[in-house]
Amino acid sequence: MSKPVFCDHCKKPIEDKDELVTATYYFRIKPFHFRCFEKYIKHSAHGAFTYRQINGTTGNISFLLTIVLALIVTAIGQYSWIRLFGILILTYSLTNRLLSYVLYESRLKSS
Repeated sequence: MSKPVFCDHCKKPIEDKDELVTATYYFRIKPFHFRCFEKYIKHSAHGAFTYRQINGTTGNISFLLTIVLALIVTAIGQYSWIRLFGILILTYSLTNRLLSYVLYESRLKSS
């Protein structure tokens, strides 16, 4: 049996994938209950500088758009530093999504 996943906000266990929201703020990935994440974002005083959802519909759409943008920047960048920037964005997005799956989503059952 795998270790339980605990919500970073309320510290209670998350039972299945439908309750889970994984969010990132720079290089930190945190698990939340869906409702706890909504409360956190609603009452956050940080505005745009807050956790960004990785999984779920909005997270998947943002992930796909970031990948497409990074590939375009990498493909058409005229200078090596522009291509490097595209590769860094691509690597960061892929790493966040992969770590979210491995650390949290894979340990929970689907409903």
